[in-house]
Amino acid sequence: MKPYFETKLGKLYNGDCLNFMQEMEDKSVDLVLTDPPYNLNYTGRGEIANSFDNDNLDDSAWSVWFNFILHQTKRVLADNTAIYIWIDWRHYPVVFNLMQQFYDIKNCIVKLW
Repeated sequence: MKPYFETKLGKLYNGDCLNFMQEMEDKSVDLVLTDPPYNLNYTGRGEIANSFDNDNLDDSAWSVWFNFILHQTKRVLADNTAIYIWIDWRHYPVVFNLMQQFYDIKNCIVKLW
């Protein structure tokens, strides 16, 4: 797995997180920032329509998929590090319940429009 960008401060990888994380060693990551599909069947704005994998699942399948993501992030994150997850307010209760199985949640950041 080759870094997309590298400096003396660290490495940045660009790709499907599930593929990359499965190749990473346990406790080898200091920070996870993720903005996964919100399961809203988002198609984008403007002339070009976008679609995202795992963005149009039934709630049970989406929860299983997201649970796998959390399992992998917990495995690769080093002790005393952080994870930040962007999520739509409609799925926050589900994500919060899933996260409690893996993490001791310290805070929630809310963006007001």
